[in-house]
Amino acid sequence: MARVTGQGPQSGFANPAWAKDYFNREHLIAGGARVDPLQFPRDDSVIVTVGAGGYVANLTTVPVTATAGPVPANARLIFNNGITLWTTAAAIAGATSLTVQAASFAIPAGSVATYEGTGRVYVANGTVVGRLYAERDAGTGFGPVAAGDVAADAGEVYILAHDIDDALVNSDCTLYRPGGMVDEAHLPGFAALAAAIKTYLRAKYLCMRGAD
Repeated sequence: MARVTGQGPQSGFANPAWAKDYFNREHLIAGGARVDPLQFPRDDSVIVTVGAGGYVANLTTVPVTATAGPVPANARLIFNNGITLWTTAAAIAGATSLTVQAASFAIPAGSVATYEGTGRVYVANGTVVGRLYAERDAGTGFGPVAAGDVAADAGEVYILAHDIDDALVNSDCTLYRPGGMVDEAHLPGFAALAAAIKTYLRAKYLCMRGAD
């Protein structure tokens, strides 16, 4: 079961930069929450985007934008249009093409797939998580916040107070209570959140803008 780790002026630990209240019982939700590790990427996952010209049917290479990490042989790539390719050779980080099993169909430029990886599922403190009430009632853990989570009376949204080292091993999490002070400038990924999610957080938390 998740537990609260106390932080504050006498704990010997510093709060993360985004949290402007002490981590004590008044600002943390005591235990029992968990994330759904299947909704978060592994730390060695790699997004693959088909490059200019697209994939031409029956070829054994596919052009891609430079990859942020390595992609091994025998990796399954399921693209957002439902098409699957399998790699046949390893590619290093920064690769601009992948060697694949020849397929009998074309894939347009800009199509996106993810190599899921085999590493840990690390979730950083400050990550905004959410779930629909229907997911809560079904026993589903929290995932990355989505637009549907902030719709009127549709779900619940919180901020993770502490890192989760590997959600595949221990998915317990500690949540920062609504009403706590949040520095938007230091909250991870805040700038990239949808406008509706930002509005929701500003209504639930005391948001401020500190120095970058």
